Amino acid sequence: MAHEMIGLGLRPAYYDDVLASTPPVSCFEIHPENYYSAGGTHFWLEKIRSDYPLLLHSVSLSPGSAECVPAEDIARLKALADRYQSYHISEHLAWSRLGQTYFHDLLPLPYTPESLETVCRNIQQIQEGVGVQILLENPTVYIRFQESMPETEFLTEICRRTGCGLLLDINNIYINSINHGLDADAYIKALPAECVGEIHLAGHQRQDGEMLEGSDRRLLIDSHDAAVASDVWSLYSRHIQCFPECPVIIERDSNFPPLDELLAEAEIARTIRARAGYVDNPETDKSRSCA
Repeated sequence: MAHEMIGLGLRPAYYDDVLASTPPVSCFEIHPENYYSAGGTHFWLEKIRSDYPLLLHSVSLSPGSAECVPAEDIARLKALADRYQSYHISEHLAWSRLGQTYFHDLLPLPYTPESLETVCRNIQQIQEGVGVQILLENPTVYIRFQESMPETEFLTEICRRTGCGLLLDINNIYINSINHGLDADAYIKALPAECVGEIHLAGHQRQDGEMLEGSDRRLLIDSHDAAVASDVWSLYSRHIQCFPECPVIIERDSNFPPLDELLAEAEIARTIRARAGYVDNPETDKSRSCA
């Protein structure tokens, strides 16, 4: 895999364009749930996989649920990862399942000792089932629970206990910083940089309606239907030196533009990395400070 590791989220809207043009990216990331059936989508995926490594970004394992992760869900993920020799497998710090009911959302959980035990148990179950380390993504949250530990502390402790890694979503951090008045730079510095194995960049929308309490700003929504915002690019740029070799994925889940527009965003990410001296240089000095 190319050292620069800049890729896109692969969606069906781009199958034909990817096969026709072989775009200059290093990898693609997919939601594995879209490929668990034996349907025709594997025709496209097999062709694309012949030219590009694939990363799996799950949205349904629900590691924050009180129940254990269903063994059949883990088995399906492992089978897909083995079939396509996935480079990374990732999930979200969230829950979406209660008993036999699945919710079409990534719901927040309180960062308490009880939740920590639950998440660690489920992460260990997933990792043992798939046979590799997984990456856990920091979430976008629209409510905050009282008596919760800081999210960075919660994520760090999960990594320490389970050996999992982190998927750092820069857009999520920015959204939470605006919606909840948090310090985005301090958040990134508080995480163990050595645990971060992948980075996501995506777009968001500003919600119409009332202003945020005590602010002249409106609520931001993690919509994945717009270009990466300039403030998100700036936040990424300020911290790229902490994560010089992580794959960077540009995400888009709706309102799909022409593929060239996403490739232009991938080029921005590549340029930011180049300015920091990290593109196509396997001998990069890894001793640079992240402070």
